Amino acid sequence: MSESNIIEKRKTAAFLAFFALAVFSNLYLPIRQHLYDIPALLYCALVITWSLSIRRRVVQKHIRRLLTAASVLMVLLFCFRICRYTLLTNLPALREYAWYAYYIPLCLIPLTGFLSALRVSRDDPDGPLRATLPLWIAGGLLSLLFMTNGIHGLAFRFTDAEHSSYSHGPLYWVLVVWALFLCLATLVILLRCCRIRASRNLWYIPAGIMAAGIALLVVYFICGGSPQINGMKLYQLHEAVCFLFIGSIESCIRVGLLPVNTDYEMLFDRSHINAVIRSDDGEAVFVSQNYTPVSDGFRIQDRPISGGSVSWAEDLRDVTALNERLESVTQELEGENELIRQENEIRAERISYETKNRLYDRISEDLRPQAEKMQTLLSAASDSGEVFSEYLPKIAVLGAYIKRRGNLILNAEESGMLSSGELALAIRESFEYLTLSGKTAELRSEGAAMLPAPLCLLAYELFETALEGSFDSLNACDAVIETASESFALKLALDAPEIPVLPDRLTEKADALGASLDAETRDDTVYITLSAALPAGKEAAV
Repeated sequence: MSESNIIEKRKTAAFLAFFALAVFSNLYLPIRQHLYDIPALLYCALVITWSLSIRRRVVQKHIRRLLTAASVLMVLLFCFRICRYTLLTNLPALREYAWYAYYIPLCLIPLTGFLSALRVSRDDPDGPLRATLPLWIAGGLLSLLFMTNGIHGLAFRFTDAEHSSYSHGPLYWVLVVWALFLCLATLVILLRCCRIRASRNLWYIPAGIMAAGIALLVVYFICGGSPQINGMKLYQLHEAVCFLFIGSIESCIRVGLLPVNTDYEMLFDRSHINAVIRSDDGEAVFVSQNYTPVSDGFRIQDRPISGGSVSWAEDLRDVTALNERLESVTQELEGENELIRQENEIRAERISYETKNRLYDRISEDLRPQAEKMQTLLSAASDSGEVFSEYLPKIAVLGAYIKRRGNLILNAEESGMLSSGELALAIRESFEYLTLSGKTAELRSEGAAMLPAPLCLLAYELFETALEGSFDSLNACDAVIETASESFALKLALDAPEIPVLPDRLTEKADALGASLDAETRDDTVYITLSAALPAGKEAAV
């Protein structure tokens, strides 16, 4: 058996012996009036001793504070008893209030145990505990009602003027139900949140102690006060309450339902560290299982702790070998780093060229139809000699489209977004060349936003396709760009006899982008509309 276990057993035996002394004194000393308060003082000492052990063993601060508060309340319970039977014997009114004050701790002690169980059941015990304020208010209200019993008589109903004979009122039984419910709920919560099956299998130990404490209280109620044998009071209400609370909490700690700060000596002994804990005079107190005297290749670390120091040896042999290996590898890598850097530069330059070539090929492929049309018109104009009167406007419109679309594709490559203002500039330049042939053109741009590049390119391609398809019969063209925070629309109104042919690829691109493409004729005017919703988070005011 380890030394810490021996010390713990000795402390437990001493506590039980002191408890037996308190029980014995409670049986025999109250017979002598001048020794009446000694049992209460002994019980106060027991409660304080248990509280100090709780503060040493319980790690979680909120649980430690709740259990300490319960200990303070139990000490107050005995202090109120001393006041009632010794200090205030000649003051009947204050003596009665000291009796009522018993029920302040009796209302709040079960609540502290219940809240401690709630803290254990949480994944984050230090976090805020919700819905506890109503419980504290309820406990405080019960305490206040007991203290004001002289006004309403809901807790005790006196049958004589001296208040020596009384019966229990409804408020008293409310307190009994309150305390019983919180005690049972505490045990149930601790059992449900415990993840260690071996601890849950020992549920009968705290349940048995809790049942014994409740049995003491039941006997107390049945007897109408402290049960007696040959004129000696076996116990009083205060002892029964303290036995119920301390016994239940301590049994939960011993079986593992309530986490505590113990068994660290065993953990230290079975750990894989090479360490030793020494007292102030240098004597080894705790030695780990793997502790061995140090030699070359080890580094000793020493830190002071409360009551002594801890020393451990760090094995640096593997680290030393690794450092030597790293040094040789580093020398090899230094020669390769320069080659790798040059390779990376060449690779980055090649990737840049490939990207540019791929982009230029894409632009060339995308604009090939317009380039071929432009070449055909130039050849026809050269043969006929009518460049300015017939072919030049259409050639200029095609040239503007080639220039502007290529510029849009290059800009889209950087961020994948294009400004609606750039689309407006491209359409406006095409309109400037369209007016050379005497046609009317007008553009209105409402709003400004960043558009997905595919949508912007589709809108410009639709505009160019509609313009080219109706160029010869077109009299006027109006274009409206409507841009809002969540939507985009390009509306074209063509003064032409019929709808120009729109290739299927435009409809397919619109469907792929989730856009809508509509074309109709009303009153000898062709209306073409491209509308789409802008993706959330992508739009941005320009």
